[in-house]
Amino acid sequence: MIILDGTNGETFPSWTTATRPASPNAGQTGYNTTTSSLEFYNGSAWVSVSGGVTSVANGGTGQTTYTDGQLLIGNTTGNTLAKATLTAGAGVTITNGSGAITVASPLAKNTTIYGSTASGVYTAPSNTQWVKITVVGFGGTGGASTGLRGSGGGSGGVAIKWLSMSAGQTLNYSAASGSGNGSSVSSGSLSITTISANNGSDGATSAYGASKVFGGAGGTASGGDINISGIGGSPAYGSSTALSTQVGGSGGSCPGWGIGGYGFGGGTQDGIGGFGYGAGGSGALNSTAPGYGANSIIIFEAY
Repeated sequence: MIILDGTNGETFPSWTTATRPASPNAGQTGYNTTTSSLEFYNGSAWVSVSGGVTSVANGGTGQTTYTDGQLLIGNTTGNTLAKATLTAGAGVTITNGSGAITVASPLAKNTTIYGSTASGVYTAPSNTQWVKITVVGFGGTGGASTGLRGSGGGSGGVAIKWLSMSAGQTLNYSAASGSGNGSSVSSGSLSITTISANNGSDGATSAYGASKVFGGAGGTASGGDINISGIGGSPAYGSSTALSTQVGGSGGSCPGWGIGGYGFGGGTQDGIGGFGYGAGGSGALNSTAPGYGANSIIIFEAY
């Protein structure tokens, strides 16, 4: 029953969502105390027309109040929309404003490179979550001697490792020189298995007559997710061997990082140094000037 009152307005019949008329007529109107809104039946569904909460089924959101930055997320329970607020995670900032949300990540690649003979402590920069470490050993020097043919030097090994690492954590590093131990990264405040890339071996100097001398061996690698052994230098052959062409052995190339020095033939030739990083130098031909191995390198890429 509708009560008409010219002074105080009209009062409509009321019900809850559960007690709505079982067989309503199109246009039937009433006040829903569950949703605190006036609603009418449009012939197929109840539609809220004023105040309160408009349900998702009736084209609303089911919500009446919000705070800056809130989102509506679908909820299978009752096919409703639930309020949710974005929460910042590691390396991500959330700026909630009136009618807008800005998601920004200050995290970007931060690369630090250490060359041959460098040693010290690496500290992960701000916002670091992961660090990719690449360790390359020094290339071997080619063989050289007056009147003889030298074989090529081997290339250094390569180790690549991904580490979960936080800002401020440290690791110790040591980039190899042309002789002695290879390059390595070891525990600092973060405890790890040592990541090593050994130097390539030097070539030999004594190819003469019917002799053959092998090139220097490639350096080994360990402790990485990827460990690549260096490539050995090419051999040198004496003048009475089946390979009668006079030529010094080429240096071994370092996979992905350097190209070995090329072994020239004929007359007198100095050795050619390795190019890039970790590559071996070539052997000399009738010369005391060998091709020197390419430098070692250690790279930290923080993300």
